Amino acid sequence: MALWAGIGALAVTANVTAATAQGEPAGPPAPSGFEEAVGQTVRDGFPGAVAYARRGADEWRTAAAVAHRATGEKARPEQRFRIAGNTKAFVSTVLLQLEGERRLSLHDSVEKWLPGVLQGNGNDGKAITIRQLLNHTSGIHDPTTEASFFASYLEDGAGTTSSPRAR
Repeated sequence: MALWAGIGALAVTANVTAATAQGEPAGPPAPSGFEEAVGQTVRDGFPGAVAYARRGADEWRTAAAVAHRATGEKARPEQRFRIAGNTKAFVSTVLLQLEGERRLSLHDSVEKWLPGVLQGNGNDGKAITIRQLLNHTSGIHDPTTEASFFASYLEDGAGTTSSPRAR
């Protein structure tokens, strides 16, 4: 839970000056707690963390610990990272706003708005609605529920895995 709270803090808050990939000041100081939340993610068990935040034209980036455990390569602010399900709340909000504006319906199929995207592996975008995606009843497999999903990020020296979701 601390991981998700930390990542939530990255999105909402973020008092130190961040640096661009070139090490130059990126503008105004980052919102309070931005770098602390990244550090907390590492203290919660991840080997490294990279964060990016933006408010209007202002951008902040930071990194903590390592990007690759085997080589010890340090995490760098310009690196890409997996955001997993943290975008769900933002996407849901926009979809609900669009429905409120009557620009789409939660009863619309995924195929209507994303033709051809949801096909294969037993999935049919014509049979899955936006509402089903939003309330997690679409039947699409969620690999993040399996401990093995996080294995490459959380393996310890003994080869065992400790998923933050299991804590």
